[in-house]
Amino acid sequence: MLTLVNSLITSSSAHEQMYSLSFDGVDDYLDIGDQLDFGTTAFSISLWFNCDDLDGTASQYIFSKRQDNNNRVSILINSSDKIQIIGKISGSNSFALAGATALTEDDHQGKWVHMVATTDRAGNEAVYINGVTTTYGQTAASTNDSANFDNTGNMVIGSSHTGSSSAFTGKIDEVAVFNVFLDADAVLAIYNEGKPFNLNNNRGNYNNSLALQGYWRMGNGLFDDKENGVVFDQTAPTIGSNLIPDLLSGDLNTDFFADSTSNGPTSNALNTADFGYPVWKMVSDGSTIAAGVMTSDLTVELNTVYKVSWEGYAVSAAGGEAGSRWQEIQKNILVAGPGDASNDWNRLGTTNAYGGFHSGDRVWKKITIYIRTASSNNQARISFVNGTATGDNGDIRYFKNFKIVKVGGNPGITTGLGDNEATFSTDTPDD
Repeated sequence: MLTLVNSLITSSSAHEQMYSLSFDGVDDYLDIGDQLDFGTTAFSISLWFNCDDLDGTASQYIFSKRQDNNNRVSILINSSDKIQIIGKISGSNSFALAGATALTEDDHQGKWVHMVATTDRAGNEAVYINGVTTTYGQTAASTNDSANFDNTGNMVIGSSHTGSSSAFTGKIDEVAVFNVFLDADAVLAIYNEGKPFNLNNNRGNYNNSLALQGYWRMGNGLFDDKENGVVFDQTAPTIGSNLIPDLLSGDLNTDFFADSTSNGPTSNALNTADFGYPVWKMVSDGSTIAAGVMTSDLTVELNTVYKVSWEGYAVSAAGGEAGSRWQEIQKNILVAGPGDASNDWNRLGTTNAYGGFHSGDRVWKKITIYIRTASSNNQARISFVNGTATGDNGDIRYFKNFKIVKVGGNPGITTGLGDNEATFSTDTPDD
């Protein structure tokens, strides 16, 4: 299970980190999407890791932007327990640089290690471990420097690619991607004697904050959503305005939903003073799976993360609806977290583990999910319908305070099988 681990820092404090991200070595990773290609120019990757298992038997991928095995940029602990960075395009290595000496159980297992991989794409590349290239790091002359490392794979942390393979066991923190070559003085400043700091702030010989292209602080960043497993990119940590009218204010708009007969509240609703106006009502007709309320088509940006939230209230059901789906997202939005995908819909489950609700609860429940839009369709629609089952005639659901907002930058969404996503931990580099 992916978890968040606890620690907080400002540019002047002695203790900035409150959290790190913990990976189970099976199916956990942080999915950043198809973002931040490395192209043909200089780049650097800085991160902290704490490996639970240095057994010298299998590779563990810490970071990867991988289309396939022949097109990728990857950082891993290889099967010899050496730190390695691999850059391939069309099957040819531009670089495959490994540390000179293997990491050891005594000195590195269960301990925080800082590493930087950097290349100027002009003949120089280096791997730094804890601020230096000696012993566990390495320097080398690069080849094929004109290779273009753009690829269509997702950027992931904690695995070699989406779907999970050669997964990492342990904790990762403070992952930063730069579009410059970092020299030895800058790397040593970032290491900072084992005390990470906010890389948005220049400090000493580190003066590369403007070169940051992506920066994930694993629970320590602005807007990081630990409850829902989302790590915001600290180069642009923003939340946009609501794409639809706020259902807690303004007049009831009977044209807003496709099925005006489902609008509410009506005379057979709960006392509306219990939950305020306006509240949108869905009543099952007992036979139509798609009966319900639906937003109009929304225009969204491609391959972009949106935060979707609403409140739901289940009032009555003749026989319960444990097998039904009451909140759905149409297929041209890809659910980038827990979900029950089918050919027609990416559905949210009704179990508590997936943030749903059952009839008879008689309490408003706030539901929040993050979605990554498709790369080829900019239309989206949110529906509150019966889903996979017709439900019982007269089943009633209410919905209010519906919002969909764009998330800035390139946020990462924790991923695993079922509800076993990577989680946050309080074990951090500067403890």
